[in-house]
Amino acid sequence: MNHIAVDNMNHKFRFSTNGSSISQEGLFNQQHQQQSSSMGDGETSSTSSSLPDHWNSVFLRRIIQHNICIVAEYYKHIILPRLAAVMQLDPATTELEISSMVSDGSVYAKIDRPASLVRFLAPKSPEAILTDWAADIDHMLRLVETTSHLINKENMTAQ
Repeated sequence: MNHIAVDNMNHKFRFSTNGSSISQEGLFNQQHQQQSSSMGDGETSSTSSSLPDHWNSVFLRRIIQHNICIVAEYYKHIILPRLAAVMQLDPATTELEISSMVSDGSVYAKIDRPASLVRFLAPKSPEAILTDWAADIDHMLRLVETTSHLINKENMTAQ
């Protein structure tokens, strides 16, 4: 049974000629194996224990950010303690994460601390307000015209 090893851009692939096993080891696994093989019996690696903790904290932060983005899509405003309860966080952590996302530009929000209110609705420009108003008026006029036509048609068929 012959094995072929290929190192391609920080990924290591091992193939066997019988086709029964193909495995891929990422950079983390390679480094972890090298660190564990170079350590003695009594030594422990601070990087091997802190690296999973780091990625765990990054993963949890990304989940919080994703949840805030979803809330921003569906809510115009929400009370901060309610948002924190929904996300199962404390209000200070929720406020801190919203603040960092606003600084990054990934979400629009304004926090009213005395009222404990978070507003996700971005203010509209005057042009956008006028465009929406004109579209609403146009829709209303079409409905009035259709109604008037149907009333005239009913009157014509009744005579």
